[in-house]
Order: sequence, then structure tokens, then C-alpha cells
Amino acid sequence: WRRIVLEEDNIGGVYMTKGYEVEIKVCDDEEELAREGADLIVERCGPALQRRGRFLLALSGGKTPRRLYELLASPAYRDRVDWKRTEVFWVDDRCVPPDHPDSNYRMANELLLSKVPLEEKQVHRIRGEEDPELAAKVYGIEVSSYMPKSLITFDLAILGMGVDGHTASLFPGDAAMTETEKVAVLVEPKGDAHRRVTVTLPVLNHVATVLFLVAGEEKAPMVREILDEGNPKGYPAGMVMPVKGELFWYLDHK
Repeated sequence: WRRIVLEEDNIGGVYMTKGYEVEIKVCDDEEELAREGADLIVERCGPALQRRGRFLLALSGGKTPRRLYELLASPAYRDRVDWKRTEVFWVDDRCVPPDHPDSNYRMANELLLSKVPLEEKQVHRIRGEEDPELAAKVYGIEVSSYMPKSLITFDLAILGMGVDGHTASLFPGDAAMTETEKVAVLVEPKGDAHRRVTVTLPVLNHVATVLFLVAGEEKAPMVREILDEGNPKGYPAGMVMPVKGELFWYLDHK
């Protein structure tokens, strides 16, 4: 473990914090990375249930969390999460049908959700097959309905990071980075075939436990710039600093 302190920042007026602690764990490989992530999810489920009677878990897409989802569905972990009292959300998804190869929902459903005792009403996907603006609005309303009058949004959110420093579908320089009122917004990434719906930075900064899973040698320079150099350019991943929650970065040794 390594713990660092991030100093005060106010990029975009979205958050302000001083002396914020980030806990970092460097794993030997992606298998250990997934196992440590699964252990943290199991550990945080109980306190969430005590806090409000259910566990609000937000998932991400991408390659890195795939093994984590497989582990959570495996005999070693499946019964250690109270799935009957878990509500599953996504931090973002592409504007595609749920059976599309690029759907974050599809990946999580195939590897995890279809293998654990979840009812359909507990799975709150972004309806990417519908009008994108409407999908963002409806998803924002649905997320908000589970956290009325609460400073805590999700109990645990799994995040990744791109080589450009983006997280969820919050990209450097995009207008979504300065959104402070809406829960979810439509994003049109440059050079991407699909539009996306993402939760906003204020939502992520009110998560009880944020877990970054980052693997790959190509991402190491960005990790160093965010965690070792203090994120001087204001990359989105480095701006996720939950106001009253925990922040973990789990990395592979590359």
C-alpha cells in the first residue's frame, strides 16, 4: 500500500479539497488486481446495508474489470455479496442496444449479472437504444430516485482510466466536465463511433467508495502525472475525489 495526499484544487469549480488521502495498491498482475477489487466490494457491501438497507453498486465497461466480474460470479465470491439487496447501476454506457458488442451492460450481464440472484428490477441500465438525450434524462432521474436527500450517491463505484486520462465518459476538455446540476449527460467523444451517457463529476465525488482499476504499461505515464505530480493539467480521472468517501487506486506493476 501507498498513501498520498492531494492538495487543494478547483479545476472547473467542481470540487475543492485539501489534504485528501488516496490509497494506492500496486498488484503483481491483473489477476491480483481483480481479486483485490472483489475483496473490497465484499468488504463494503455490509456497511452499505447497515447504512441504508441496500448496496448501490456502479459498474464500468472496458477490459480491466472483466476478470473482476468473473470473480464476483465465481463460487469463491458469489455468496459473499448480498445480491438480493444490491442495486446495480453503470457510471456510463454507449448509446447502443443492450445486445450490442460495445455495450457495457452486455459485458457485465454476460460475466456477472446473469450468474447471480438479481431480479430485473434491481438492474438499472442506461437505455442506449433510445433517444440519447432522453436516455440521459431518464437515467438521471432513476439514479436520483435511489438517493434522496443523501450526500452519498453510489455506495461503491468501479472506475477505469483511459490513456488520455478520461474516466467514465468524462473526457478532457468536454463540457460534461463542468456540469454541476445534472446527474447524467450525453457525451459525443471525438473520433468515437458511439455517443455515450455518463454520470457527472459531482455524482462521482459523492460516492462512498471509489475504486479505480488501472492496468497496462501504456497508462503508466498518466498514472504518474495524476498521482505523483498532482494532476496539474486537470485530467478527469484525477478530479474524482469523493467529498466524504474513500478513494482507492488499484494498479498493476507495469
